[in-house]
Amino acid sequence: MSKLAKLRWDPERFFADSRRPQVRRAGEWLVPLLHRHPALLGLLEDPLERPWLDAMATNVRRIRERARRVSHESIAVILAARNAESTLERAVDSLVRQIVRPREIIVVDDGSIDATSRVAVSLAARHGVLRVFRSDLSHGVACARNVGLSVAQSALVTFQDADDWSHPARLALQLEALQRPGTIASTCLYRRVLPDGRPVTINGRRVRKLLPGVLFRRELVLDRIGYLRPLRTGEDSEFFARLRTLGDVATVERVLYYALFSRGSLLFRHADVIASSEDEVAVRQHEDEAASLASALRSVEEAHELGAPRVDFSAPPDYYVVTA
Repeated sequence: MSKLAKLRWDPERFFADSRRPQVRRAGEWLVPLLHRHPALLGLLEDPLERPWLDAMATNVRRIRERARRVSHESIAVILAARNAESTLERAVDSLVRQIVRPREIIVVDDGSIDATSRVAVSLAARHGVLRVFRSDLSHGVACARNVGLSVAQSALVTFQDADDWSHPARLALQLEALQRPGTIASTCLYRRVLPDGRPVTINGRRVRKLLPGVLFRRELVLDRIGYLRPLRTGEDSEFFARLRTLGDVATVERVLYYALFSRGSLLFRHADVIASSEDEVAVRQHEDEAASLASALRSVEEAHELGAPRVDFSAPPDYYVVTA
């Protein structure tokens, strides 16, 4: 990997590997800035040969043109939101600024007790692609995503959490990866970060595969394996395992998604979180939760030869349309 490519796709590694102390020191404040505003990385395509703005425009045009060549299918992004009044706007902004813009952004408010719905309605007035659904009760993230899947009209769908944000090239590069032969879905890599943008090391790793961020063809997948299975934890892993029974899941080997680190998030709710520092933690899943997920994954493996189990879904009656 060239130095420029390393800076664009792994800025933390670029600064940490430098032999120059002043470059490493500069990285201490530049890396959080780039994580908070990943669009800035588009300026770094070829800064030595052309002005930065021209470099960014060329990079955007190139990625957009590649995406147009491989598919004309529309994309829906489903955001499950609960008490996300402070983060929802950033999440939506990262989607409307995609190089390949989604045709639909579906926000499903899962029983928030703050101003999440009010913020979502305000965003819908600003962005015509956004629709809002709400339940006054919380039914869980799997149910919220399933509501989004049931009302989406686009050929392709993917998910994003309401406190996370996506790199501007995420949908375009996942769309390109989805066209590979034998591929049923595509995803990318992600980082968990603190509110100031610093990456968090979890169990010794800072970069992981984004299981809930899979992009797939809605009708094909719903017909073959159905919806997400509501589990106490690990719904993404179980759905990902069922997807893989249908074909390959391609991974874009780039960090294109940023997940806000919070001890109260669903990932850590049924686990022990041990912090050795603010940005380095160990997570140990509770034994009963680990056993439950292992059992669900085993069921998928055992049913593989007969076809992955199909999960049906009916939306709870208390979900209603806030903006159509």
